[in-house]
Amino acid sequence: MPGLAGIVNLRERIDESQLAIMIKPLLHEEDYKVKIYTDNDKHLSVSRIETGILDEGDFPYIDDELTVFFSGELYNDDMYSLSPASFISRIYKEKRDDFLRTLHGMYSILLYDHKKNLCFLATDRNWHGHLFYTKQGDTLYFAPEVKPLLEISSSGLVLDPYALSSFITCGIVIGERSFFNGFSALPGGRVLCIKPDKTYVSQWWKPDFNRKRTDKEDVLLEEMKHLLAQSVDRRIKTPHSYGIALSGGWDSRGILGLYLNRKPASTIQSVTWGYDENKLNSDGVVARQVAEKLGIKHTWFDYDPNDFPHYARDFIRISEGMVDDLPKFPASLKHFDSIRRELNIDVLLHGDMYYGYTDIPDDDIAMLLISSLSL
Repeated sequence: MPGLAGIVNLRERIDESQLAIMIKPLLHEEDYKVKIYTDNDKHLSVSRIETGILDEGDFPYIDDELTVFFSGELYNDDMYSLSPASFISRIYKEKRDDFLRTLHGMYSILLYDHKKNLCFLATDRNWHGHLFYTKQGDTLYFAPEVKPLLEISSSGLVLDPYALSSFITCGIVIGERSFFNGFSALPGGRVLCIKPDKTYVSQWWKPDFNRKRTDKEDVLLEEMKHLLAQSVDRRIKTPHSYGIALSGGWDSRGILGLYLNRKPASTIQSVTWGYDENKLNSDGVVARQVAEKLGIKHTWFDYDPNDFPHYARDFIRISEGMVDDLPKFPASLKHFDSIRRELNIDVLLHGDMYYGYTDIPDDDIAMLLISSLSL
């Protein structure tokens, strides 16, 4: 899976050869690109696994105070011509420990403050920039999947019964757990602070469910309309080829409508998959009718239940079994690969992600394509 993987020890020299071992399980696609950086003092070694679709900028960005590693996308309107990492450097110097609240996007970040000799490892509000980590002695290892961490682990694997329970109950592993003791997730809205003598997690963002609003309904509706339009606008600025996972639901149709307020129908394609494209009132029928009405090229992918056993192994290997959506997308590997390679779609807008649905995507091709539209 694309993202950041690395090793940090702010007290002693690291064994940088371990990073190559960690990278190997992440290379699910042959066209992934890998960049590696190790500092002169051998206190950190970091890699970025790239899809080649996004321009993720400097790796790393270095100035006299900071070294910044970035993976993902930033949508801030005031970035101007700055690369994401250089923009983060500027914001950190202005806001210091509160810098993450200023960032909008889906990303993972490692920021090393040379003067203070500390690191911040962080992901976005909704955990789209996946990060897992483990610590052995004073050395911290992190990656976008658990598999690389298992490769360098010196201890035996012990199943976490609480993680298993949450998966059986909710369909996902909740919070900071993974399936194995000693291997943690860094959830959305959290930052891992790494110092020479200690490591701890802080929460830099969480939704405020206790906020009281006294505005009239029409004011709230106008605010929601503005936020939705802003969310779409920020994510379609780049000169990529766009697609949308179009269904009969309001979310995908709403995103499409907002997209078409900014760009012509000729610049986007729609895709739908399912069992029967012609089933009365199904997503397939509604999506096709919407696409025809708007003059959008539409593609249907058949969903064959017989594909379930064939794709199960790859699905579980890539998602690490942490989501239970396999029955929903049994041919997801084939479909997402076709969306990218046959339809030449770079970015797939997806309604579930738009409204804050934060399960791990069903495969790494989906991870390449899905542009999170969470508010």
